[in-house]
Amino acid sequence: MLIKWLGPISTKYAESTKNSNMTDPARGVRLLWERLDRCYGTPEEIEASLLQRLNEFKPITWDEPRRYYDLVDLLSEIESLQNNERYRTQLAVFNTSSGVTPVARRLLPRAIYEKWMSRATNYKSKHNVIFPPFSIFVTFIKDTCVMRNDPSFTHEPCKNTSNTNSGKQKQSKPKLSVKKTSVVNVDQKTLDACPVHLTNHSLNECRTFRNKPINVRRKFLKENNICFGCCKSKDHYKQNCSLKTECSECKSKDHPTALHIQFKPADSDGKLEHSNTKLSVQDGERNSKDHKVTADAKCTAVCGQNF
Repeated sequence: MLIKWLGPISTKYAESTKNSNMTDPARGVRLLWERLDRCYGTPEEIEASLLQRLNEFKPITWDEPRRYYDLVDLLSEIESLQNNERYRTQLAVFNTSSGVTPVARRLLPRAIYEKWMSRATNYKSKHNVIFPPFSIFVTFIKDTCVMRNDPSFTHEPCKNTSNTNSGKQKQSKPKLSVKKTSVVNVDQKTLDACPVHLTNHSLNECRTFRNKPINVRRKFLKENNICFGCCKSKDHYKQNCSLKTECSECKSKDHPTALHIQFKPADSDGKLEHSNTKLSVQDGERNSKDHKVTADAKCTAVCGQNF
């Protein structure tokens, strides 16, 4: 029977003791119990085992009242060993705040822990002691277990889905779905499709992208390592771009169509204004400065062939 329920190490010793005491089984059982008591029954081993079980015990949440039964069993085992003269001195730490307070604070929900604080304080004041004995804490956990598992207070109220005032069921409103155009990151080297819509038009042809503020467009190109000179590739920068294209809006070769800036109507002084981010010619992908660009529209004549 002992060999069946012992652990692997103890079972090995039990079989050895059995083989050496075949003619005297009673002596073999006595020797086995003495060995087990020396290995696992000393006060130090008992204390270490109890502390390990307390440390491995997970905190009790408010919706787990059944776990109070497990905690009561463990604490009752400690209380029973405290009544044994052999283990009383080793387990005396549980009669102090250093033995009980860390356990109560870690394992109990805050509301239950505050109730324990109130009961312990009242006990100290009434009996003029430094800290309540461990048996008081065990009794408190038993009372809490009974209270939290009382069937009279564990029923959940039924949810009332009807409108009691009008007696009519509310009609559910139709759900509205809104589609959002979002900008996604681009992984491919050449941009065969629009990185905004992932369709078969280019970034220079994307009206959604061109309608965004210039600083938003430049930020997108920078984050996705897209060339500022052509807006068609991400394997080079503007200064070494050989795919530079002409802007279809203003016929300028200084920027692609995707970075065209739409000027506002002329004000009372005859000036066109827009506020955007101007990109450095040498390193547009990495250096930028915010300033206001002003275009004078007083002269409307075509000046030269390079216009």
